[in-house]
Amino acid sequence: MNSEQYGWPRWAKVLLGVLIVCAGVVGGLLLHSVFTDVGDSRTKVARAVETKSSGPNNRQLEAELKTLQREQAKEGSALPPASAGSNGTASPSSSGSSSAVLKPGAEQNFNELESSLGAEIGVSVAPFGWTAPVTFGHKTTGHAWSSLKVPIVVTVMRQGPLSPEQEAQASAAITASDNEAAAALFASLGSTAEASAAVEQVLGDSGSFTEVTESPPPSGAVSTWGQTDWSLEGSVSFYRALACEELLGETETDYVLGLMESVISEQQWGLPSAGISDMVAIKAGWGPDGSASGPYLVRQAGILRSSEHMGAIVTIAAQDASGSFEAGVQDLEAVAGWVAQNVRLDAGSC
Repeated sequence: MNSEQYGWPRWAKVLLGVLIVCAGVVGGLLLHSVFTDVGDSRTKVARAVETKSSGPNNRQLEAELKTLQREQAKEGSALPPASAGSNGTASPSSSGSSSAVLKPGAEQNFNELESSLGAEIGVSVAPFGWTAPVTFGHKTTGHAWSSLKVPIVVTVMRQGPLSPEQEAQASAAITASDNEAAAALFASLGSTAEASAAVEQVLGDSGSFTEVTESPPPSGAVSTWGQTDWSLEGSVSFYRALACEELLGETETDYVLGLMESVISEQQWGLPSAGISDMVAIKAGWGPDGSASGPYLVRQAGILRSSEHMGAIVTIAAQDASGSFEAGVQDLEAVAGWVAQNVRLDAGSC
């Protein structure tokens, strides 16, 4: 009896078998691609977590972990928190909300303040966590001036433990804004190009992608790096990463924040005098734009904490129409008052 008399012809059975095999191969390749992508991300995270657990020397994988977690937070996917909270770093689920950091009517209040002042002012604010800063005002960027001294200190600390001489220089650079002390720390990083690149790398690790200026200082200025154009949002990104222990370990972070909380009385204007919080860590910067006589830009970054790992980061700036430093400080005081009345410190945590 012919085997093809009943059922499917032999050629049909062969064709069906070929189709089944092809479908299996295609499906397998698709699954492999999907799981490979997921596996690569998980492997990177695992490597970064392992690195963080084994020591603070390898910063590349730590930065890779932060990038992956930020991307996953935006996409709504969960990744394991870094070191299970061993360094106070937030998981995506604990990040704050940009809108929640401001009280109702904050933007209108700022616009009214700006209209009442004879100055260009600006403010950028974000809660602890990973959300984008909220920025108001016409002065959204400007020379970093002495506010870049904290990134310089952090960069030197990431090279290794500070010597007793460097500790004295770091203290003077941050608490008294001492130019010579900051210059010595900057020079310890190598040539101007090498030091600028090192500080630039730290800024990039914090999410503040800024090119550190190497050009000779103009009349009235004393440093190359002080001329760096640093946006208020970029400043907020750096100081938030510092506050949340993403740049240094816990002990080193507490050391830097302690210096920022111990600024000399002559420089306790702005945020410290606005009655915001008992824990206000600041670094100000000021200098003349255009000529030795001004106009002066006055800026200040602040880490405002309501608890150890909850609070907000603020950078404020002012440039008075008169061009004077004293008037700029008064304008900055007014912006700090706006911060005290309109910024919440319980909107996000590290």
